[in-house]
Amino acid sequence: MQKILRGVVRGCLKPVFALPLPLGFQRAWVRMFTALVFPPRGTQIEPLQMGPVPAERVHNRDATGAGAILYLHGGAYVLGSPKTHRALTSHLAKAARASVYVIDYRLAPEHPHPAALEDALTAYRWLLDQGMAPRNISLSGDSAGGGLALATALAIRDAGLPAPGALALISPWTDLTLSGESNRRNAVIDPMLHHTWAATSATQYCGTLPHDHPACSPLFADLRNLPRMLIQVGSDEIVLSDSERLAEKARAAGVDVRLHRFDGLWHVFQLHAGMMKASNQAIDEIAEFLNG
Repeated sequence: MQKILRGVVRGCLKPVFALPLPLGFQRAWVRMFTALVFPPRGTQIEPLQMGPVPAERVHNRDATGAGAILYLHGGAYVLGSPKTHRALTSHLAKAARASVYVIDYRLAPEHPHPAALEDALTAYRWLLDQGMAPRNISLSGDSAGGGLALATALAIRDAGLPAPGALALISPWTDLTLSGESNRRNAVIDPMLHHTWAATSATQYCGTLPHDHPACSPLFADLRNLPRMLIQVGSDEIVLSDSERLAEKARAAGVDVRLHRFDGLWHVFQLHAGMMKASNQAIDEIAEFLNG
């Protein structure tokens, strides 16, 4: 199954990101591609407003936990939505026995930085306003959403808000300058991402800010006083270096960090939860970490 899914990703996604196709087509293609995967039995999805931010609450009818996970979807800040990530978030909700709040944050280029960060911070404040204990709230996200989750944790710290209990970052895109060595080393073997598409998306998101600004590329931020952190990444990703350097910098800043590199796997392979053993194991590891 791993070989089959790798071939499907390479054949159906990488060409869409490698060719100069209109963003509207890319968004529609990703919506269609991800609609082919279904949530586990017992999944319940509830649309809601987290203040002005549209979102959905994903949970399982058999869940008994009281925790909340604020999840930020990937898509290079230019595509994706709660719907495109339901396979991942629904399996996470079931494994963690928690409610997963997935916001439909504003996308670039229509809404460049700081729109997405403002929406994520607003959603976190909303959870606090519901009376949830900060220690029972976790931040998570994949790819650009992983970078956004880290940037949100930094914004929470800098705003003097109570910190969330933990961070779980899946293949986080933390360096929008694409300066990591893996961008070159893994350019051919990465079955999903293409350097040019990532660079274009970075420009669309950053707007007037330089790509190395810490609010856009949190790898370059002061990482002190962050919650404990789990980072998962595949060995075949062009953004592998983002995770490795983040783990190194966070440890140097005194953060409790766990980095899990999955050999032979690709960008956000957790999206295949329910179909691939390694994806299920990764989701279970996240759930165990957040509930620890």
